[in-house]
Amino acid sequence: MAGELRNQLSWSFSRHGSFQTCLRGYYYHYYGAWGGWAADADPGVRRLYVLKNLKSRHLWAGAIVHEAIARLLERARHRQPLPRAEADRDAFAEEAVARMRVEFRQSRSAAYLKDPRRVCGLLEHHYGEPVAAEDWRALADQVRCSIRNFLDGPHLALAGEVAREDWLALEDLESFPLGGVPVFVKMDLAWRPPAGGLLIIDWKTGRREPQSDGLQLAVYALHACERWGADPASIEIREVNVSSGAQSAAHFSAGQLEGARAAITASIAAMRARLADADANLARLEDFPAQPAPRTCRWCCFREACPACAGPAPGQGGGA
Repeated sequence: MAGELRNQLSWSFSRHGSFQTCLRGYYYHYYGAWGGWAADADPGVRRLYVLKNLKSRHLWAGAIVHEAIARLLERARHRQPLPRAEADRDAFAEEAVARMRVEFRQSRSAAYLKDPRRVCGLLEHHYGEPVAAEDWRALADQVRCSIRNFLDGPHLALAGEVAREDWLALEDLESFPLGGVPVFVKMDLAWRPPAGGLLIIDWKTGRREPQSDGLQLAVYALHACERWGADPASIEIREVNVSSGAQSAAHFSAGQLEGARAAITASIAAMRARLADADANLARLEDFPAQPAPRTCRWCCFREACPACAGPAPGQGGGA
């Protein structure tokens, strides 16, 4: 049928991580849930699609911060007014917390079951996990702190100095081909600073210090070379923790990037090898066994579907 979506093999760092962590979770996410958005989807497929879209409270808070930062940077790119006064900065942070309250209520009411793609569904609510009210408040405080730290930090001011034509990416999902397979990349921010070179920034929102994954950052650099013709020597990839203010920087040589390209190629080959029909990208559940582990299963959104770590039925979670 013309215009019909086809499930095609692609690669991303998150997909690679899922494949390495648990084959059954990988299957559920990329194959079992495919087509679950359709009104006439099979109930089992729809169930996996709902589960696929759940977020843990920590990932949810991080997404709220990323979106707030992106809105600020978008204003800076278009030279629109930014919150300068203390009261305006506080108000901007509170807007993000107000959005959290709305999404929290939607999730607690299970509204996401009808529209899991557009309505927030929290893993803690779906599985009826008790979360103390003070923990929810601490999460909101972390969001406030992260947004204020970004507002007070150097990057928003620097954004006003970057020429419009030197902005390269802002939360844009892009891809480059490798062996006939699209490699997807979503950069938080990439631009050419006034001082020269090419800067890629990855915002971190957790309490931990930045911990670079060499392959993830190398993929960013590979994309910059493929998409923008950058010289590897000109690229700096900076991880910035907006919760703590900690930063780290990475640079990659041409040889290191070739090593990353080989690692991606090997990862794609391993994904293909699991398929019942690699050309058609067809997968069978039995070829993707579960790999249960306490930490993996604890944060897995597919717990109720997986016999290896079946969780309780959906319920109304704790918190207020």
